[in-house]
Amino acid sequence: LCQLGLSFSVNGMAQFVSNPGLAHWTLLKHVAEFATTQRDAGITFRAPEPRTRQLVLVFDANWAGDRTSRRSVDNYVIFLYGNVIDFGSRKQKFTAMSSFKSELGSCARGGGGVKAIGAVLLGMGIQLELPVPTYGDNESVLKNLVNVTHGSSAKHIDIEYGVFEPMHVLSAGNVADVGTKALGAKMSWPLVNDTAGEL
Repeated sequence: LCQLGLSFSVNGMAQFVSNPGLAHWTLLKHVAEFATTQRDAGITFRAPEPRTRQLVLVFDANWAGDRTSRRSVDNYVIFLYGNVIDFGSRKQKFTAMSSFKSELGSCARGGGGVKAIGAVLLGMGIQLELPVPTYGDNESVLKNLVNVTHGSSAKHIDIEYGVFEPMHVLSAGNVADVGTKALGAKMSWPLVNDTAGEL
């Protein structure tokens, strides 16, 4: 649970490892002190309820969220039978010219995670259930995923067997938002707790 809630902070601090200053050291101490208060917290793994989908992908991006480089920060969360098994907040390696491009990049990275988890499941003798429900708050990206063709902006996403089932989620309920920007406690903790199975 602590890692999920701190993914954005750790991602930001990691960018100053080679040349940290006093402000970075102060922030690191603050984050470390907070992390010690979360030692007893954890992700609750629940038995799947009826009709729970095998894998679910949730993605989001904060367009031009890094004020220094103007690059976007994205995050994805992958659930297995309703339980978080993978997530990752990261500053994108490219400068997106629109929120569409930044969120599409986030979806692509999450899709790579889905493909890797599908390979692990297959190695365990479990067939990946397709398509995978894919939640995002950018309707343009979701519409683009419905019919991915060779001329589509999403053609770089590896979906040769129709991995994605685009689903819309409101921004306020997008659990991936926790890893894209600094949210206030009233906004972030309900999302983190819900993701971790605490609600």
